[in-house]
Formats: sequence, structure tokens, C-alpha cells
Amino acid sequence: MDVILHLSGVKELKAELREEMRNNIELQRSLGKPEEKETDQPVQSSTGPGDEHLDFQEQRDALEKAKLVIMEKDEELKKKADEIAQLRARLGDVEQTVVVPSGDTDERVAALESKIAELVDEKAQVVEAIQAEQLAVVNEKDQHISQLVGELETANNDLRDARNRIQELGEKEEEINNLHNVIADLRANLATAKKEKEESEWHLGEHKEWLSNSKEKVAYLENQLSLLSSDPDRLAPPPPSSPKMRTGLENADESAKAQIRSLETKLQLANQSFRNSEAERQKCEQISRDTLKRIVQLENENGRLQGINEELTTKLRESASVQVLEEKDARLRDLADERSRLQWRIGELSQWWSDAKWKIGELEAGVAHQRHLLDTANTKIQSLNEQ
Repeated sequence: MDVILHLSGVKELKAELREEMRNNIELQRSLGKPEEKETDQPVQSSTGPGDEHLDFQEQRDALEKAKLVIMEKDEELKKKADEIAQLRARLGDVEQTVVVPSGDTDERVAALESKIAELVDEKAQVVEAIQAEQLAVVNEKDQHISQLVGELETANNDLRDARNRIQELGEKEEEINNLHNVIADLRANLATAKKEKEESEWHLGEHKEWLSNSKEKVAYLENQLSLLSSDPDRLAPPPPSSPKMRTGLENADESAKAQIRSLETKLQLANQSFRNSEAERQKCEQISRDTLKRIVQLENENGRLQGINEELTTKLRESASVQVLEEKDARLRDLADERSRLQWRIGELSQWWSDAKWKIGELEAGVAHQRHLLDTANTKIQSLNEQ
């Protein structure tokens, strides 16, 4: 590094020397121009005799100005000469300090090259280690993420099954409620049927009693009719003994005939009422049988629905779907937290990789700078050796 600094100082000194020499040349040229003007001035004055006094005054003023300029330039030349002497002295000192043994320079160059090679190898090792570690971490995280994704899918499937099960249980519960409503309706219908049965039995009892009375009345009328039919003398009119008696007999005959017709009519009505009562009894018995059959069906349906209700209640208690759903939700929350931690870790790794690349860039820049300095030193050494 000292050699390089000395070389850069020599270069600066040489540049300053060249600049000072250029300035001196320009000063000399500027000094030469006023002298030429002085030599040319008499020639020009001889050509204008009419303005001789004015030209002489102007020439004298110009001469005074030129003298002042010459004095200033002389002072400036002295300063520049002193500066050049100082720069030459500094250049000599620098050249004396720059002259170093070639063996030491070769050793320093070899040391710099070995240092550069070590830095390059170290950079390659660091890059390989970083890439290998990052690849291992990425592979591990990919496997872990794949495993978590599989567990998440399994949990989602279990959650979906649990929700479907809960939905099915909800549908079953709705079906149970509907069945309860049906059972309530059936019980109401059963109560109505029992009431109708009781009313039908009561009406049937009334009809039976009325039928029994009708049968007794028909039997009595048939007995009376048979008695009248078996004793024609009772129906035959008595021999008229007098007009009054004939009238009475005729009236009695008419009354008997009217009574017979009335009895026949009542008998027909009684028979019709008996037939109607019999049909009504059969109808009531059919209603009673249908009602009993319906009651048996409703009782069987009630038992079946109660069994289904108990079975669904037992399954609901055994499945514990609410607890399963809570466990799945907790598992999903844990998976979401794990995923957040993994994403945060991936962000850390990305930041670390960016820092590593920045550090590698710094190392590469340092190596390039060292190479540049080495090349510059070699160039300066060669130029000094040539000089």
C-alpha cells in the first residue's frame, strides 16, 4: 500500500510539473508579444506625421503598461520557478522512497495474489455453504409444508365429514321433530277416534235398545195380527139386529180395518227401521273395527317412532359431534399458526440470503479493488524500472 501511495504521489507531482511548464511557456509567449509591439510602434508612428504628438503619448502609455506587465510576469515567473524547484525536490524525494528492492515487491505481489486467491476461495466456500444450507432448509420446509398441507387437507376432510354428520343429525332432528308432530297428530286422531268409538258404541246401544223395542212391538203386532187372522168371527160383522147396531158394527168393522192397516203400516215401518238399524249396526261395527285397526297402526307407528328417536338420541350422544368440531377447529388454528411461523422463518431466511449476497458483493468489490491496486502497482513498478 505504501508503494501505491508513493506512486500516486509521483504521478500527481509529474502532472503538476507539466502544468507549471505549460504555464511558463504561455507567460513567455505573452511577454514576447509586448516587445514585438514596441518594435513595431516606431514604424507605425512614422507613417502618421499629423498625429505625432498623440501617437507618442499613446506609445509611452503603452510602454509603461508593458513594463508593468513585464514586471508582473517576471514576479510570476520567479514564483513558478520556485514552485518548480520545490516540485522537483519533492519528485526526487519521492523517487528515492519509491525505489525498493524488486524481491520485496515480488513478495508483496505474491502475498497480494495469495490473499486474493484465499478471498476468492473463501467467497466460493461461503457461497457454496450458503447455497447448501439454504437448499437443505428449503427442502426441509417444503417437506414440512407438504406434511402440513396433507394434515390440513385431512383436517378439512374430517371437518367436512363432521359438518355433513352434523347436518345429517340436524336433518334427523328435524325428521324427529316432524315425527313428533306426526305422533301428536296421530295421538289427537286416536283420541278423536276413541271419542267417535265411544259415541258410536253409545249410539249402537241406543239403536240396539230401539231395535229390541221394535222387535218386541213387531212381535206383539204379529201376534195380534195372527189372532185376528185366526179368528174370522171376530172380524165378521155381527148380524144386524137393528139399524143402530148395523151402524155400530160397520163402524167397528171400519175401525178394525183401519187398525189392521195401521198395524200393517207400523209393521212395515218396524221392519224398515229394523233393517235400517241392522245396517246402522253393521256400519258402527265396521267403524269400530276400522277404528281399532287404526288405533293398532297408530300404536305401532308410535312405538317405531319412539325407537327411532331413542336410536338417534343415542347416536348423537355417542358421536359427540360438537366436541369433534371443536377439536378440528383447534387443529386448524394450530395449523394456521404453524403456517404463519413457517412464513416468518422463510422471510428470515430470505433476508439472511439477501445479507449474504450483499456480503458476497462486498467481498467481490474488495477483491476487484485489490486486483486493481495490484495491477496499478505492477504498472508503476514497470514504468519505474523502465525509467
